[in-house]
Amino acid sequence: RNNSFYGTSKIVSILAILVIPIMMTILGVKNQSNLNIHYYGFIYSIAYCFYALFEEYGWRGYLQEALHSLKLFQKIIVISILWYIWHLNFLIPEITLRQHLLHFLFIVLGTFGLIKITDKTKSIIFATAVHLSFNLMTAVNGEFNKRFIVLVSAIVVWIILLTVNDKILKKRFNTKKAY
Repeated sequence: RNNSFYGTSKIVSILAILVIPIMMTILGVKNQSNLNIHYYGFIYSIAYCFYALFEEYGWRGYLQEALHSLKLFQKIIVISILWYIWHLNFLIPEITLRQHLLHFLFIVLGTFGLIKITDKTKSIIFATAVHLSFNLMTAVNGEFNKRFIVLVSAIVVWIILLTVNDKILKKRFNTKKAY
């Protein structure tokens, strides 16, 4: 409970969110506006950061906290249903039942993962970074290989950051316990 903007570590959260814009700036994103691909990668990823941040403020910052008394499975189902409705895919007639079910399954898995991330880090920013990776793989312009490189880089950085975050928390806990 009590998720906050930065969570248990401000620097860990900031580094978690920065990895994707940095990688997208380095690798670049093709565009139809004839803008420099590196500039466009930066601008595009920053815009996606804000989009994901606003969603996570609602999903993790408010709703997950409001549902704290529910069991994990119930919380996942409620948030997943609302998140699915939020995307309005059911209004697109070309989407098949199979695609709807896959999208919902993806949302359920994403909800589970994001709940676990925020339970561990207490950080809306860290959840935003992970949410951003979902958006990157499904909606961002650019070649799949580049998106895959960005995603793998982010996952490696996040694993390192979560390890560092655990050590920071253990150190804080042990220091407090000693007094």
